Amino acid sequence: MKRLFAGLMLGLILLMASWALLKPGMFRTHDYVHGARIVEMSRILEAGQVPPRWSQNFGFGYGMPLFSFYAPLPYLVGAGLYNLNFSLTTSVKLLYFITHLVTALGMYRLGKRWFGTVGGILAAGLMVLAPYRALNVYARGALSELWGLMAVPWIMLSVSNIYGKYLGKSKQLLASTTPAWVSLAFWLTVLLTSHNITALLLVPLFLSWLVLVSTRYYLKTKDLTSYFKNWWLSGLDLVKAGVLGLGLASFYVWPALLEKSLTQVDSLILGGYFDFNLHFLYIRQFFNNFWGYEGSGWGADDGISFFLGYAQLAGLLLITLLLFKKFAAWRAKKKLSSRDKKKIVLSSLLIIFSGLILLLTTFKSQTLWQVTPGMEYIQFPWRFLGMALPLIALAGASVLGFVPIKLRYPTFCLFFILMFMNAGFFRPSDNKDYTDTYYYSDPTRIREEMSGILPDYIPQTLNYENLEPAQDIIQSLPGGIKSIDRLVDKADAYLFMIDLEQPSNMVFAIADYPGWELELDGVVTSHDTTEDGLIAINLPKGKVQLGVIWTETILRQISNSISAISLIIFISLLDIWKKPDKYSRVKE
Repeated sequence: MKRLFAGLMLGLILLMASWALLKPGMFRTHDYVHGARIVEMSRILEAGQVPPRWSQNFGFGYGMPLFSFYAPLPYLVGAGLYNLNFSLTTSVKLLYFITHLVTALGMYRLGKRWFGTVGGILAAGLMVLAPYRALNVYARGALSELWGLMAVPWIMLSVSNIYGKYLGKSKQLLASTTPAWVSLAFWLTVLLTSHNITALLLVPLFLSWLVLVSTRYYLKTKDLTSYFKNWWLSGLDLVKAGVLGLGLASFYVWPALLEKSLTQVDSLILGGYFDFNLHFLYIRQFFNNFWGYEGSGWGADDGISFFLGYAQLAGLLLITLLLFKKFAAWRAKKKLSSRDKKKIVLSSLLIIFSGLILLLTTFKSQTLWQVTPGMEYIQFPWRFLGMALPLIALAGASVLGFVPIKLRYPTFCLFFILMFMNAGFFRPSDNKDYTDTYYYSDPTRIREEMSGILPDYIPQTLNYENLEPAQDIIQSLPGGIKSIDRLVDKADAYLFMIDLEQPSNMVFAIADYPGWELELDGVVTSHDTTEDGLIAINLPKGKVQLGVIWTETILRQISNSISAISLIIFISLLDIWKKPDKYSRVKE
């Protein structure tokens, strides 16, 4: 019965978050390049480029290493859906729906582990139906960030399971054949390959969560000797998970980090509108239910909303009032059970840590942002709202542990009514169909219309402002040409048979970038770079076979090898290969 109730409630939560995705057509968002990214990913995979890196049509048709820097996982899944004959807009919608579904399941399991079935449902609803998630879906179109956020509850659950195994000595977790740290490694990989900025945002939440779960199991055991004896085992599992997760994502992480200077990204995303000093929030914005579809800017009058949500604010208010009541009883030296004391401490920590993370979005933290290296890449301080959401959801769910049993379901119903009010934010700005305008697969339109929306990862040497969008892979034909035959024409490999009457120069509509190699009659040869940053080569007289091939640099090869080895290790650790341990072997 509990499972049926949970299933129905989670289904209702998903419907409230996703009802606008069921309508025909596709809505417009700030970032409407998802369709083009999916199409380019599909072309890259069809060309056999694994891992995917070079986009042929972005960069105005001169190409750029898009998926070396723009986290590839959502678009790998999107390309898979697209190749299963889903339309482009349906593929994009399914990617949004996956974030609702996986976030709901992860938050439900986390909330259930801490507060029982009803608490799990409430935590899932407070997380999935948070206005900030509506903002990311229907206004910003922040698909990659949503994919990163959907991994966060699972990361928190895995950490909780690691501590529960060693400190809580859970029989179920001890008997599990797939270690909790392997699950943590998987979800860290999902996070890293979905949105690397969210990985930066996770740091304060991760540290807060470590304190919370450590405190939870200390209050449960109250045995310092046993606690410290097993605490280091939990820490060791966290390290193992971090190493394996980073290893699995190495094919993307290290090139993205170490080859960034080869692109124009820093000059395009670190100044002007993207300066984080322009995007701090005021505390009153958390309480303002204004809703808009424009952009954020300096001051409190942003064109988009940073409202925490009716249910979320109600949860924070209720748990604060209930805690004050309990603290007053404690100070009056009224007897409180150890269970009550544990709930008071944990709920207090949930409020404190969610408040501290929310503080990082406001002007109060500006000095910290200015002195902490790397914060400029986050661009928008309000992105920390996503990291506060799981803690706010758990704080709201913890209310059920303080109200009398006969009031728990009425309280639950009250929360659901307030979450239904939040559902009004989960809608696009209008009902127009923008499929033909923004979600298309035509490579010419991607080169000519979409490239200017996403110039971030254009190679450093390409002067794209001096060039017209490329119409063909050959920018200029060599002089004195007798014949030219195209033997191979793929996104990452071209092969020509050329016959020349005299030595001549040939220029390709390919932005020169480490990894491109030219072969003359099967032998790798040097090539030139034009003033505009294109690949060029001097060809000899006569008939030659010329290949232009995308290859992996030494750094990428090493990164790919680390990922391959890590994948083998990961698969070997899964429970499908092992027999489950018997509970009789578990010692309390």
